[in-house]
Amino acid sequence: MARLPETIKAGLSFSLTLALADYPAPQWQARIILRGPASIDLSSEPADEDHQFSKTPTDTAAWKAGDYW
Repeated sequence: MARLPETIKAGLSFSLTLALADYPAPQWQARIILRGPASIDLSSEPADEDHQFSKTPTDTAAWKAGDYW
């Protein structure tokens, strides 16, 4: 299974694919909820049975810098 990168740089594209065998897409949707200087909520799109997260450089440019959990 893929892991979130330790650093996501604002202004660059972000892409992550999660393979969750017990929770396959499209029957399930995965979410990433980041909290820190701002709230960032990401929802997956199905990629066969995997969960694909993608954000454009324009999207990530608006993300505030700082530590998220």
